Amino acid sequence: MCFITLVGWGMPRFVDHAQRRKAIVDAAWVLIADEGYEAVTIRRLAHELGGATGRVTNYFGAKDDILIAVLDELTASHQSGLAHLGTALESAGDDLDLIAAAIIESLPLDQERTRDWKTWLAFWSRASISPMIAQRHKDVYAAWRQCLATALAVMSGVSQPSLALDQSAEQLLAFIDGLGIHVLIEPNRIDRKMLLAMVDAQLVGLRAGLQVGSLG
Repeated sequence: MCFITLVGWGMPRFVDHAQRRKAIVDAAWVLIADEGYEAVTIRRLAHELGGATGRVTNYFGAKDDILIAVLDELTASHQSGLAHLGTALESAGDDLDLIAAAIIESLPLDQERTRDWKTWLAFWSRASISPMIAQRHKDVYAAWRQCLATALAVMSGVSQPSLALDQSAEQLLAFIDGLGIHVLIEPNRIDRKMLLAMVDAQLVGLRAGLQVGSLG
């Protein structure tokens, strides 16, 4: 929403408050990704934005309010990524190479995804002491599990939900988390070809286990 204020000789100035608020959230997001959760302060954000602290406090009364806004944006980014992954997995059907390629796209392999992973991990450390952040993590991971379970069911020809399918989705999610952290810490150590081979091998093992289980 825009508001008009009068400045100077009565000349109108249009202020896009939504844009200003977003600029604060984006600046906080960058700080968290680059320097960690504790780097975000009202004073530091004002400095990054080139203004006084009032430029921040006009929109956010406290640091926690800013952090929640960043978490909201991050959660929305995850939901968008999951929707994209779900579409890609659905299109892949039982093609392991296409499924592996779709999973690879969720890893921190470009600037935007690297920022998301760094920020997610920063909030991850707070989840153990913040019920609100813990709940956001639970919601995102629940959606991840469902997405992966659906893909594994199609890939393995398993038509009914089962404990084995849930466990396989959990295992794959843990594998993706671990792989993502390694890529984040050592981005040049594992190339895309190796990543695809690693994910493909994980999928082959999970599919074999599910198919054997469905026969038992």
